[in-house]
Amino acid sequence: MEDSAWTAEFQIPLSQLRYGPQDEQVWGMHAWRWIDRLQEEDQWSLVPRVNTGRMYNIGELHGIRGLKRFRHIELLPHALGRVTTDPGETGNPYATGSASMASMGLDAKIGLTSDFTLDATVNPDFGQVEADPSVMNLTAFETFYDEKRPFFLEGKNILEFNLGGDMLFYSRRIGHTPAFFAGGSARANTSGRPRTRAF
Repeated sequence: MEDSAWTAEFQIPLSQLRYGPQDEQVWGMHAWRWIDRLQEEDQWSLVPRVNTGRMYNIGELHGIRGLKRFRHIELLPHALGRVTTDPGETGNPYATGSASMASMGLDAKIGLTSDFTLDATVNPDFGQVEADPSVMNLTAFETFYDEKRPFFLEGKNILEFNLGGDMLFYSRRIGHTPAFFAGGSARANTSGRPRTRAF
């Protein structure tokens, strides 16, 4: 703290930044401040009021040399187990009284270059979000649910376009698999955990 102001210092780990392999780095940098009581905006680098862009007006940070390269790899494995017990039925091999289920999956984020990241998932984890409500759908149309899984939410604005309400990409499919021919049967989803198809 100072007499009439305060200061703040932020430290950002280099492992969280992306930069090229050059020995000497030149980074773009800009800072601005809005003073509400004065209705004043201060810019570290002058940005003209009349301009066709903004990024080419920002300043440059020089003198960064010999930075260590980091391999950006994030792995998030997950496992799920479930045991169900019911009254057994004598002579019925399908009602033994207990059933178990196990599932595993992996979310991965790999930085291939300074400006390209590979996101991958195997068996996306529904345990990160709450279960969807049960739905009985007897129509010929699919049930649409909002996407809640973090893997599909991150960066989803890349596939959002103004198409008049039409969706270019839908990461969840509930119910019957799309059929190429008419007359396919419909299935109702009444479980708390929806059947999901990602594509």
